[in-house]
Amino acid sequence: MSDIVASQYRYQSAVVVNETTGLRVDVSAAIAELQLYENITSIGISGKILIVDNLNLFDRINFSGTETLDIEVLSDATGTTIKKSFVMVNVDNKKVVNDETISYVFSLMSKPVFISNLQVLSKAYEGTPLQIIGKILTGNLGVSLDKTLLEGTDPVQENMSVISPYLTPIETIQWIRNMCTTEGSGFPFFLFGTIHSDDIKVTSLENIMNKQPEFNRPFVYSGAIANTQDTIKKLFTIEQIEYNDNSSTLTSVISGAVGAKYEVLDTVYGTSNDNKQFKIEDALPDTKLYDTRFKIDDKKISEFESNYIFSVVAPTMADANGYGYNKDTNKLKSKVLRNGVLQALNMNGSVIKVNGLPFMASKSVGPGSVISIEVVQFFNNRYVVDDKKSGRFIISSLDHQFFDEKHTVTLGVSKL
Repeated sequence: MSDIVASQYRYQSAVVVNETTGLRVDVSAAIAELQLYENITSIGISGKILIVDNLNLFDRINFSGTETLDIEVLSDATGTTIKKSFVMVNVDNKKVVNDETISYVFSLMSKPVFISNLQVLSKAYEGTPLQIIGKILTGNLGVSLDKTLLEGTDPVQENMSVISPYLTPIETIQWIRNMCTTEGSGFPFFLFGTIHSDDIKVTSLENIMNKQPEFNRPFVYSGAIANTQDTIKKLFTIEQIEYNDNSSTLTSVISGAVGAKYEVLDTVYGTSNDNKQFKIEDALPDTKLYDTRFKIDDKKISEFESNYIFSVVAPTMADANGYGYNKDTNKLKSKVLRNGVLQALNMNGSVIKVNGLPFMASKSVGPGSVISIEVVQFFNNRYVVDDKKSGRFIISSLDHQFFDEKHTVTLGVSKL
């Protein structure tokens, strides 16, 4: 790892397979660029690949959009690999370079996502939410649910009996996931794929917030660091940074994500939830959703009931919970908590571009991981850390780019 300018990766293998004819073509020497995308809300890994063909490879393959790409990317510096299988679902671009060369840009889709799009489910399921999700993953998509990140903290929702209303397997899984929350705090759960595993991982925001940063040093954005000759510092230098503000305080207040009155009435048992006031700061004491110090007539924004959310529920069966039902109406308040927390997570996000070597070296880093970021500014003739833009951040997405012997990662991050 002494020279991060040298080649950071190579294609150990890259084989395009036509499942119908059995034809296998090695394209590892023809790959000009590869992009792989992970997201905390996505079960599949998507991507694009640029192949420069001067051997008439794709005339031989007779491309139809169902070919498989089995690829293995090796990092010589770390000794780790990315080994994935994709369906090449589309030709995004085809360009004639000269009489002998044609360049192709293909869209890549994880096999489980491709298989999911081929079917819809109208089937009854019974069990806890994660048990049902696990059954669909193994039974319909051929992958397993990895619960190691949960550390034993399953959703608070109890056994349920549901029928998938003609949704694809992934849509059914997302439908079940959307009702999953942690006990008390109402934090959401996430299901996602990673480049380092074929299993689908599950975790909650509560588990994520309790994690320590994956690396023992921060990623730093600073002109002084960028010009350093220290190799390790260069590895943890932020090359680019962009900020996005997805919402305003008023929008959050009006939607009920800051403070609201939330009431659930069970029309069969006649019960209602006890504490009907919702305040986002109860779930996120250090929330960045709004300025918690701001007051109107000595009253904090979260103390205003800016929205009234009323739900009527009833059991649909005698011996099990239906979708979104619980006899304990106090547990149903977690749905509004979940929405408020997700909105807070999406606000004031950042996009940073960093070197990819640390993300190849550690296979545990991916969506849902926590990293530290320091933004350093030159002020009054000295370098000062900007506390507002620095701190612990959740990684929500990773966009890997393999190009010109360099591996970079563009991260979508949100401050804890």
